[in-house]
Amino acid sequence: MSDKELRKVVQSTDGATLRKTSIKMEAYWKPEDETQQIMRKSKSFSRGHEGLLTAIKWKTETVRAWKDGKLIEPSQANGITLSKAVTVADEDVNGWAHCKSSHRESSLSRAQVFIDRYGANRTLESISYQDLIDYRKYLKSLRIGRQRRQLADASVNQYLLTVSKMFTICSQAGYISKDYPKIPLVKIVDTQNKRYFRYDTDANGNVVIDEEAKLYELCEAFGGKFLELKMLIQLGVHTGLRIGEICGAKCDWINFRNSTISVPATFAKTKKDRNVLMNDQTKAIVRYFMNNRIGSQKLIKSHFEAYLKRDTKRKGGKHLWDKFKVAKYFNKLRDRMGLSNDPKFTYHSTRYTHITRLLEQGIPPHVVMKWVGHGKLETTMGYVTTPQGHIDSCAEAISAHPATARNTTNEATVTVDKPLHTRGQWKQNKFGKKQ
Repeated sequence: MSDKELRKVVQSTDGATLRKTSIKMEAYWKPEDETQQIMRKSKSFSRGHEGLLTAIKWKTETVRAWKDGKLIEPSQANGITLSKAVTVADEDVNGWAHCKSSHRESSLSRAQVFIDRYGANRTLESISYQDLIDYRKYLKSLRIGRQRRQLADASVNQYLLTVSKMFTICSQAGYISKDYPKIPLVKIVDTQNKRYFRYDTDANGNVVIDEEAKLYELCEAFGGKFLELKMLIQLGVHTGLRIGEICGAKCDWINFRNSTISVPATFAKTKKDRNVLMNDQTKAIVRYFMNNRIGSQKLIKSHFEAYLKRDTKRKGGKHLWDKFKVAKYFNKLRDRMGLSNDPKFTYHSTRYTHITRLLEQGIPPHVVMKWVGHGKLETTMGYVTTPQGHIDSCAEAISAHPATARNTTNEATVTVDKPLHTRGQWKQNKFGKKQ
């Protein structure tokens, strides 16, 4: 059987998934009695015709055993170790294995931190809520990277969600009971994390602060690859694309006739296709990096020679722009601007700047939501700014309303020389007595 024929057969087989070197088969059974738990289990087999037949046979026998009441042995259900739990979550089709390779590798490394903390032979069933609280404290105490920085709250939640996935998958597979502890995620209350490029003017209209212009000025002063970084920053400001979408863009995403960049669902954070219109500035930048190339080649290709030896062996020896290189060069600009203590000032600020400026220009939030690919309107509304000039105009705006203006006088006519009634008269009026 050829590889093409094998692919068609696997696609038509329920529960089967074709991988590079193996075939993953999922066995699934939903009992008629709703009080019983749903059984799900997956296993990998060799890639080929014989492996597919073995996978189908295994699935059939497993589902039949579940229907006959032959579930997992009690000793196994209460004794799955953490190392085995990671393997079960990794091999399950609903685990992190269906994601991109980078996400799968990071999930495995995060799960390994949990194993190193509590031991590979400890059972998953023995992990209590207090253990998870202690693990969260441990994650907050970690220092990573060259600068030994503390994990952000969002990163801590990513580690905890990996553990949550282990509990969920093992519970669905019947290894543990459904009464596993709730994952204590960190509540993120910081609403000021959306750092955009500041732009401010004085009362006379003179520009006081323009961080975007300062970035471009430094790029031109440094020259070389920083000139391409300037274009990448401009691309982010003009399109609102994420750095992963920019660095992962293909040449066939570009349509100059329709002036669009088509972002497929596989690259979009919300897993939905969207089209981004290009203005003249964006077209010029895209033409520079595209350089008459077509097809599925990477769109962002530098014109400068690579510095590292490992980069000279790939992509024709040209400098490779990825999200790590962009962050490295951007941080140099940030340090030169004196903002090294502002970790929120990153390349992602170009996207925040794009969204904020659209809203300040009067574009409705629901339109901006679809344009930039937000999944919820609340996410877009978090970018709405309230300039002081708008706040100061509220007093005049309420007075200008016709209903308010009709019932407004410019003088206060209340006389306070004499009281309207005495305390005794007020009591008589209250209880209906004659004065």
